Amino acid sequence: MRLLCYPLTFLTLLQFPLWGQDPLEAPAQPGPEKIAEVEELARKLALSVEGAIVDEDGKFTLGAVGPIYTYVDADASGTLWLCHNDADRPEAILAVSSWRNKRFIEAHAFSRHQLEFKILGAEWHPAPAREPIAIPDAAPPSEEEPIRLKQMQKLLDRFSCFEEWPGKPPTKFDILPTPAYRYPDSTPDNDGAVFAIVRDRDPEAVLIIETSKDSWQYMLGRMSANPMSYQFDGKRTPIDRAVGRNSPYFFLRRGAEPADR
Repeated sequence: MRLLCYPLTFLTLLQFPLWGQDPLEAPAQPGPEKIAEVEELARKLALSVEGAIVDEDGKFTLGAVGPIYTYVDADASGTLWLCHNDADRPEAILAVSSWRNKRFIEAHAFSRHQLEFKILGAEWHPAPAREPIAIPDAAPPSEEEPIRLKQMQKLLDRFSCFEEWPGKPPTKFDILPTPAYRYPDSTPDNDGAVFAIVRDRDPEAVLIIETSKDSWQYMLGRMSANPMSYQFDGKRTPIDRAVGRNSPYFFLRRGAEPADR
């Protein structure tokens, strides 16, 4: 298996009123120098990640490319990075973020293969991911690439995602309609996109929608350790909170042992 890594750049910034600010007054956006600073600091951490696909033919190096998404707020910032195979399908997605001068690396595995990662010295060996879930009652993928994107965006309306702490009302996240990543050189048989699920600008989860022969399928992965659920066609499903060296979700604060529970 041959693995390719292509440089990607994607920036999505939304405007939200700050506390004490006139809601009609747009908050000041970070300038390009600040964005470049955030991405450069994240790049050093992301490119230090060592990853590989492990199968019967051996190990195949898997690196992080990106960022595919960047956000910058007053006291927080972050980026998303992609690890993909030679079919340009995501094997894992990394999040490198900072909050009040603390740095974090999170990751979620979407690979159908066994993966091995070394992240800041910590080992992460997620088992092969569950098979994607079929999306029923959806029109077959169009032969035209722009229309397939519109089809995926329309499917987003059937999803919602929430943070759910016991004893508190759920917090609904936003699903950004512009993909953080779109499969390149797409065809009706091999097309898909990664959509960021955010609280304000901060990614809390990612949703992958892709073609499957003449239909569609999806995978959803957390990028936060907080309790969450998602809803598809009105059916609410808790998102597994398992985190650790052998779990689909990985969390590490720089200078600390990786979370494992």
